[in-house]
Amino acid sequence: METDAPFLAPVPYRGQPNRPAWVRVVAERVAQERQVTLAELEAQTDANFTRLFLEREKPA
Repeated sequence: METDAPFLAPVPYRGQPNRPAWVRVVAERVAQERQVTLAELEAQTDANFTRLFLEREKPA
């Protein structure tokens, strides 16, 4: 998740420049749409990050 699109602020902040501080608002909406808790979404996001960036195969 990210909030770096400068002209697509989340709903309560529409019309304002977007800010990274609002990523929680985005996460809350994603959790709502996926029908999971914010904690479950956070755990999945952490697992995805770990799998993508930390568990890469090392070159031979």
